[in-house]
Amino acid sequence: MKSLIVLACFVAFAAAEGMARRETLINDDWVKEINSKAKTWTASTEQGSLNGATVDHFKSLCGVKHTENAPKVERKRYTNTDIPAEFDSAVKWPHCKSINHIRDQSACGSCWAFGAAEAMSDRYCTYGGAANITIAANDLLACCQSCGMGCGGGEPIAAWQYWNNIGLVDNFCDPYPFPHCEHHVQPAHPKYPPCPSK
Repeated sequence: MKSLIVLACFVAFAAAEGMARRETLINDDWVKEINSKAKTWTASTEQGSLNGATVDHFKSLCGVKHTENAPKVERKRYTNTDIPAEFDSAVKWPHCKSINHIRDQSACGSCWAFGAAEAMSDRYCTYGGAANITIAANDLLACCQSCGMGCGGGEPIAAWQYWNNIGLVDNFCDPYPFPHCEHHVQPAHPKYPPCPSK
């Protein structure tokens, strides 16, 4: 489900020019086109609380803002002999539980904070830090004024700079305040309420 939301975000931005903003994004034609190209999974129009979601709704969940002052990254060149035939980070670092954990951003455009916090948690563990640390996305969301506008979007690069310069607490100290909701489960599931709409 997470990959479908990310894919929908890219398509939503690309299609917004030619599509009415109130038009339903996940429809039979779109799913048929995706399934003609997908090799290892199958798309469906049955998406729980995302049934009938519009371009505007998907855009509200995609909170990454354009970064003008991104630092230059030196890229290492690899030859084909350096790249393994397959690689699974969960197998390479089985003690890093954050690698397999997918967080739920609820109905908040906080993907910028979640993506950064998830990657920070994984990086901290794989570089020898504690295996049970989960960096708090809410610490970024609520405290990093230079990163963005909370649920209104933000910049992952600024989040990394904030972590480097100020530091962040873990999820135990600052848990995410919004409830899990029905992004990834069937409707009327007793554990997860429907996601609020904007």
